[in-house]
Amino acid sequence: MATAVLLDTVSIQRYIFGSNKLKENIGASRLIQWIFVDPLRKTIQEIFPEIPENLCKDIFKDWEKEVPLYTVLKPKLPSQIKTPFEVGYIGGGNALLFFQDQKKAKDFVTQWTQRLLVEAPGIITAVSMEEMDDKDFWNKDKKQSLFDGLSKNKCKFIPQTIIPRHGVTALCQRSGYSQEVLYKDPEPTGPRYVSCVTGSKLAAAEEANTQLAKDKDFKGILGNSFVFTDELDRLGQSKGEDSHIAIVHIDGNDMGQRFMDTKSLQETRSLSKQIREITKTTFKCMLCTIVDQEKALAASLGLKDNSFPQDRTGKFVLPLRPIIIGGDDVTFVAEGRLGLYFAELFLKEFEKQSITLKPSLSACAGVAITKTKYPFYRGYVLAEQLCGSAKKRRREENSSGSWIDFHVAYGGFSGDIEEIRQRHYTAPQGKLCLRPYKIGDSGEYGFDTLIGNKKRLLAHLSPKIKEMRQVLYESESRTQEFIAALKTRETPIDVIFEDLQDYRQNLWKDKKTPFFDMIEILDFYPDLEESK
Repeated sequence: MATAVLLDTVSIQRYIFGSNKLKENIGASRLIQWIFVDPLRKTIQEIFPEIPENLCKDIFKDWEKEVPLYTVLKPKLPSQIKTPFEVGYIGGGNALLFFQDQKKAKDFVTQWTQRLLVEAPGIITAVSMEEMDDKDFWNKDKKQSLFDGLSKNKCKFIPQTIIPRHGVTALCQRSGYSQEVLYKDPEPTGPRYVSCVTGSKLAAAEEANTQLAKDKDFKGILGNSFVFTDELDRLGQSKGEDSHIAIVHIDGNDMGQRFMDTKSLQETRSLSKQIREITKTTFKCMLCTIVDQEKALAASLGLKDNSFPQDRTGKFVLPLRPIIIGGDDVTFVAEGRLGLYFAELFLKEFEKQSITLKPSLSACAGVAITKTKYPFYRGYVLAEQLCGSAKKRRREENSSGSWIDFHVAYGGFSGDIEEIRQRHYTAPQGKLCLRPYKIGDSGEYGFDTLIGNKKRLLAHLSPKIKEMRQVLYESESRTQEFIAALKTRETPIDVIFEDLQDYRQNLWKDKKTPFFDMIEILDFYPDLEESK
């Protein structure tokens, strides 16, 4: 008999994206991954001092191997060592451990959460425990009970993990909590007091930047020429103009069911490892494409010398920064005019890299294009909702591919994405937004169709695009006048409506239109062929 302990984090999005400072977002993301590494291992060593330190480190490394070397159950191979605990898996913001003794499992949870109060303040965790029978280990019912228990515990009690504010202390300008620690900022602003939450995030951000620079996978791509930034306003935006960023959130499709369908712990481990490797490889391939297309991308942004801007060391700053790359969950921020293109690159490559899995993987993406100074957390929530919208359309269409949805936030509209579109993107003739779109598809809801028609619209109707946008908000008679005016001029209307014959008479069909989406992304999808 073994006790399974499932560890997870609560309100992870608010913790990571609650700040408008990219550096803090990066640090918070690193802390979420870190708490399942060092604090976990140190706590285990405190609970089981009889386990040699080297063996403990090996256990935390070797869980990904095809054959477990350690087991809390009866060893199946002579080479296996029986230990009082074993790592099930670690990744995606959670961890699964197994203990021989239930009391030791409870002691571990107590000491681990106490450690986090000091080393990672502000992170809220949840725990679930389940007794696992040796004869029927890791069956579907046991797994379901373990995860159901975690869901219940997340709603039962939210612990206080931050020191409360006091009337006699100054407030941290970044977080609003009490100032408690001195942060030695490497920037010219110098040392200043911040809250312990902000201090831990900033310190972790510096470690994340160092780790990213040393990462052998990325180092081979970036070399000594390119670098990531940790500032939102240094992604390549044009100075003196309205600048935008794109917050991209990507989530794998049907992943929960895939893991629930695994028949053994080893199969669960293998799937977790495969998905993590596929995700990282996909991001690396996307990065290679961006580096290879530097000149064309920089030209599409109107940057000087067709090159990305340089940092103080002379390296070229890439127009994106990864925040979360874990499992099937990916979030990155990019220059506003490139976010849709980067999301498309990732989704196509993700499907390509997973072709060996049966069935292959797919994902959905939400791209929130906002002003650079727009509240970052609200932008992330919007991106997450857009990803959910793409998943919903995928289910409605009974599709097996990858889908993408996007929104350009020009103003401060409140509410979720469905409310915003219902209130502000509905015209007398129907819904202005045809999105979401399927990646790599040329049908009505195909992203390739959208981009192809967008290019055609820009090439042949450029002087009338602004008027067309306004016409879409107006009555059917006004639309007819606009189309009649097009026919009387030298506008090549046959070319414009080449793939849109159903919309030729009225710009609308069945109370929907593709033209608003085309017009809205004119400035937010690069024409790389024209930029070369």
